[in-house]
Amino acid sequence: MKTFFTLIFVLFTLLAFSQNRFENGYIINNNNERTECLIKNEGWNSNPTTFFYKLNEHAEIIKGDLKQIKEFGIGNIFRFKRFKLSFDRSSNTLQSMSTVKEPINIENTIYLRHLVEGVANLYYYQDSNLRRFFF
Repeated sequence: MKTFFTLIFVLFTLLAFSQNRFENGYIINNNNERTECLIKNEGWNSNPTTFFYKLNEHAEIIKGDLKQIKEFGIGNIFRFKRFKLSFDRSSNTLQSMSTVKEPINIENTIYLRHLVEGVANLYYYQDSNLRRFFF
């Protein structure tokens, strides 16, 4: 029985580590230069502030961030684009709501996840329990 649980634990551990892998994608830097690369797909639940990429399979891992990279994506899986904007970060949960009626807008530079492209684009932001849509 002990070996059975050890085997299950090892298989579970292997599956957990195999989910973050480098996939074909692209980055666009501050000079609007597009570079095809491999991006570590971390399956972000919250919008990232940093990410990791490699220029090819054997290259070293590079950390991309808001200061250097305007946009990055992996095929049709996801695309994140950098924006500097002000929005209300107050909570939507009743227990955490403020007594102030007016929104408290805070300016941030963030990556927004691109959801829909068309005449008006739809973007999504999530950070913990905070969810916002932008167009």
